[in-house]
Amino acid sequence: MKKLITILALVLSIVSCKKETKKSTHQLKTAIETEEAIKTPLNIPKSVAARSGLNFRVAPKGKVISKFKYNAEVVVVEKTGIIEKITDNGQQVTGEWVGVKHNDKVVYVFDAFLTKSKNKPRKKELKNPIDIAVFEGYIIQPGEYHNEEIPDEINTQNWLGIFNDNGNYSVKKTAVTITKVHDAIVDNTGENTGKKITATNPKNCYLLLNNILHLTERSVDTIVTKPFIVHPEKPFSFDFNNNNYSLSATAEEYNSLNPEENLFNAKDYKLYLEKTENGIKTKQLLLFEKFFDDKMIKILFIGDIDGDGIPDLLIDTSNHYNSSIPTLYLSKEAKKNDLLRIVSLHTSVGC
Repeated sequence: MKKLITILALVLSIVSCKKETKKSTHQLKTAIETEEAIKTPLNIPKSVAARSGLNFRVAPKGKVISKFKYNAEVVVVEKTGIIEKITDNGQQVTGEWVGVKHNDKVVYVFDAFLTKSKNKPRKKELKNPIDIAVFEGYIIQPGEYHNEEIPDEINTQNWLGIFNDNGNYSVKKTAVTITKVHDAIVDNTGENTGKKITATNPKNCYLLLNNILHLTERSVDTIVTKPFIVHPEKPFSFDFNNNNYSLSATAEEYNSLNPEENLFNAKDYKLYLEKTENGIKTKQLLLFEKFFDDKMIKILFIGDIDGDGIPDLLIDTSNHYNSSIPTLYLSKEAKKNDLLRIVSLHTSVGC
């Protein structure tokens, strides 16, 4: 009998030990899960991992307000310390109720359904300065144009012109005439929808300007008067009024299509102007073009047009073989920390 009692006690002891071991293991597992649950960091972007979305509430375990969509990004701003274990699709998950920002308010979600953010930081999209330029003046090179390329509101008064007298450039007042001419591209026989714009001295007029601020009659100190292309990794440098300037370009892709005709294939082309004065450098993005169609950006003219001792630029900013967009950059209207400002451009299309 004593032997039987001893055996029974031994069995009960083993069962009890197993229960205690199981209980300890369960407690350890719960402790680990709880520790993991409260590791959710603050102010770090997280993504909703639940494909059906994640409810958010007015308070922990409180009334449901709405639902975050799958993969939506949230930022945890509050840890409540309220740990809970729930069953999801037959599996138990442990998590903490945490506060996240939503429309300037804090709402509460169960963080077991949050994971590391999969959303990569968005790159700030680079905008072409030309696309956001605001101006009221006009620039037009003398010549013939389609009807819509010379707006009807353009008057013939108060024009200035940049004139070339045997290589000596100057800004002068000029009379302007706009006449109807036959447009060989769109007109039928007898029609004259095209427009021709001319200056008093059409042979020497390089560019016509109307309603451009800070321009007066004066001689123009010139640096460049022949068109050229600024190739990536081949900057063009020049000195003006004891300061050094450099036009440089970068591109993701750049290769020659026809060197003789200056045709290049470029992607994400950026043109910069940099000034070095007393060892201090100032750099400005002049334009950004994603692609080109058998046409490359060209520098048309560099000179001090507005008379402030800083070089101004005229650039053909067109990226298409069938168009031309002379764009005038002047320094007197430049914003703080900039070297130049776009004051006008004129778009025309060929045949």
